[in-house]
Amino acid sequence: MTEVSAPPEAILHAEVLSASAAARVGGDWFVLDGLAGRLHRVDSDAGLVSSFGRSGEGPGELELPIDISSYGPNVAVLDGLIIEIFDTEGNHLDERRFSMNDCPMPALRKLVELDTGLAVRYGCYPGRDADRVAIATDEGGWLEVIGEDPLGIQEALAGLSTDLSRFHPVMAAYDGGFVMGYAEDECLTAYALNGVKTGDVCHSRLPRHPLPDNALGAIQTQLLEDREASEGELAALEEIMADMTLPKSLPPFDFAIGGEEGLIYRMLVPRSEDPLDSAATLGVLSEDGFLRWPVPAADYLFTDGISILAGWQELEGVRIEVYDVSGL
Repeated sequence: MTEVSAPPEAILHAEVLSASAAARVGGDWFVLDGLAGRLHRVDSDAGLVSSFGRSGEGPGELELPIDISSYGPNVAVLDGLIIEIFDTEGNHLDERRFSMNDCPMPALRKLVELDTGLAVRYGCYPGRDADRVAIATDEGGWLEVIGEDPLGIQEALAGLSTDLSRFHPVMAAYDGGFVMGYAEDECLTAYALNGVKTGDVCHSRLPRHPLPDNALGAIQTQLLEDREASEGELAALEEIMADMTLPKSLPPFDFAIGGEEGLIYRMLVPRSEDPLDSAATLGVLSEDGFLRWPVPAADYLFTDGISILAGWQELEGVRIEVYDVSGL
């Protein structure tokens, strides 16, 4: 098990309720606080510069924020089917709504800035694999660079799976293009910006931590305890969960980003007997295996290859520390 504790120099920010995702723009970190529906700007000394945005459905408001990315000198937030654009002072600049003619029920999962602009990874029905990629165009539309044969809605709904063995979709800018795949697999696929496959980036040598035999039961119990539902809804949920399948181990990582030494991985490590209780570490793959960076394990870890933002969840808020990669 991995001990997780904030270093004494980490700063507690009561205004920060969570750190769903983060992106570094102009030397500062922008933390997506999914619980509060806000963005928090954190400087290189881990100080809170400002907070902006609010929960809601109007322009510049965040209803279901999923991911965050740099967008040139600005910040882009994926919120349901909308990408909200802010400048670094928190001013709302624009929004881009996602739509594709052959995709009636898109489910967006990842937002990434590529050399050509913003790109999203998505699927055409909630619960389906998110294996399509589209890039935002200057004209306000979307250009699909990776697609799949569209399914009819009945076929799609009938094919919804309770197989959780591929649960962590990954997408990152890499080597002039991008990589995409699932953390649970042994390799990610590398693509050029036009969607042509250029090779594989494998992570089979990353350590994997076995899940205990009671992992599925613990997950099912927590899902039932966390859900407010009628007796009929609970019975239906129990029937679905009876068919659930889990991988035999935690995925080796849940986030990757391109760096000078190749992909930088955010590794998942268990910190208790609870199969849902994992912490994060950072590192790269070398010829000798996984080379962990000397930063403490944390609840939240984000990097752009130059700087690292680490966060530790507490009842009073989130403790944050920022590290310079060159000083590690």
